[in-house]
Amino acid sequence: MATNNNSYQNALQTAQFYNYNNDLKKARIWFNVAMDCEDTRSKALFRLIKLEIVAKNFVNARTILNNNSDISDFNKNYLLYRINECEYNFETSKNNLEKAMNVTCNPNLLLNMAALYKETGDYSIASIIIESLLKMNPNDFSSIMEMVHLDMMKHEFYRAFDRFKTLGNINYKFKDNEKIEYYTLEMYLKYFLGQLHTSDNIFNGNNSYRKYRLFNQSDEVLLEHIAKHFKKDDMFDSYFLKYLDIKKVLFEVKERIEAMNSITRDICCDTYNIRLDNPIGFCNNEITFDLQVSTIPGTSTIITMYPIRLSDEYDKEGLATSKTLMKKRILGGKYDK
Repeated sequence: MATNNNSYQNALQTAQFYNYNNDLKKARIWFNVAMDCEDTRSKALFRLIKLEIVAKNFVNARTILNNNSDISDFNKNYLLYRINECEYNFETSKNNLEKAMNVTCNPNLLLNMAALYKETGDYSIASIIIESLLKMNPNDFSSIMEMVHLDMMKHEFYRAFDRFKTLGNINYKFKDNEKIEYYTLEMYLKYFLGQLHTSDNIFNGNNSYRKYRLFNQSDEVLLEHIAKHFKKDDMFDSYFLKYLDIKKVLFEVKERIEAMNSITRDICCDTYNIRLDNPIGFCNNEITFDLQVSTIPGTSTIITMYPIRLSDEYDKEGLATSKTLMKKRILGGKYDK
């Protein structure tokens, strides 16, 4: 039996290896193998659903979650919080996260809650949560970055930049992923403050596309980047239809996002999850009508877009195009219906 259990532990580790290296197809296979053993089932199930969320396949994520009752209350509510947030069900997402926090609570979950309040335009509540975390740990990277992001959403860019610089002033020891986020955000803040100059452009569409997009916002550069999402890859399974009129889709997307609220999941981009009227590509070998679109924060300048799969629960709360939410965000939560 021990040998058998070791085999499933090895399957779980193999799945994690492929997942870490973005080989989602192989990761799915090995997570499913690991789910056949009671000792590894819970971890494999949780990580498989997280994989589907990261892959933007919310149909699969909900299906796996709904078809497996042997998942802890905490994990179930945490996963539902993430799925519902991505599908514009912000209030349901808050309820999911609150239930998870009733089981266990930590600073990361509190930051997640602050992010949800930012998305619903409740900036004062988000600020209170983040400030409470900063009182406990004034030099916490994630908390400072969340507050910088909140300042940006309120268009208080000078305050955001002053707060951002505190990380440099305290000689913060950056982890590798934090260093990338820090220097990318620095460029975006300079962009919004009008301090970014042509001479600062040492990038191109290959070595750092997101930064390069600040300097060249033409449709030609965007279409060249999107062309990468037309290729079926052995590792990734999201790609556009071969003969899709991408210029026509781009025109429609630009019109749609003007009347939509974003899902602000990334400090350096706004995200929109959109369901179109016609099929545009594949996600995990399933035809899809759905797109994820990323823009420079607070603008309609598109950074990238690619096919995703939204579930039947998409936008049940009607917040994707809610004018009330749009005005509330613009006015910092001071909008009255």
